Amino acid sequence: MQPTTVGVLLPVPQRPDTTPIDRLMTITTCNPPFHAGERLIAYTVFHDFAPTQQVPSEIAAAVAANGR
Repeated sequence: MQPTTVGVLLPVPQRPDTTPIDRLMTITTCNPPFHAGERLIAYTVFHDFAPTQQVPSEIAAAVAANGR
């Protein structure tokens, strides 16, 4: 993908008018490393979040509001 292709970050990548049914996580990186010649894109479906340590105070209220 070219660095100007921002549709990869949409809730449904490359489909701006589509309603998402999954929560996707988008991972982007430069290729070659540290240059903007092109981007590599990877997607995964976000299933849940399980903290391995105490929740930081800065986000504790938001985490509690989501029932986590």
